Amino acid sequence: MTDRQDPGDLRAAREGYRKGNALSDTEAGSGENRFLVMDFWEFAIISTLMIVFFPWSLLFCVFVYGMADTKLIVIALLHDWVKTVLAVLSVLVPFVVLVVGLVVWLIR
Repeated sequence: MTDRQDPGDLRAAREGYRKGNALSDTEAGSGENRFLVMDFWEFAIISTLMIVFFPWSLLFCVFVYGMADTKLIVIALLHDWVKTVLAVLSVLVPFVVLVVGLVVWLIR
């Protein structure tokens, strides 16, 4: 017996390698965004770096991670921004209503 591999095994290994490289493309289409399920501090660091180095961070992500992962990062950042705006409004609106109501009550 020889230690050489069968050409069919090499072909299967190459196909597996190609499928492994296409993982981010399938993740984008599967509906799962791995950036939405990150820990708070991990995502805070990523979002801070993305915002501080804004135009260059997008170019870096496109060239290093590919368009699919860059799209997932941007979607996660927008999702986080919407949640932050809603949280601020949920505190600010009742406070303003309370202050306006108190002022109107004091004027009467």
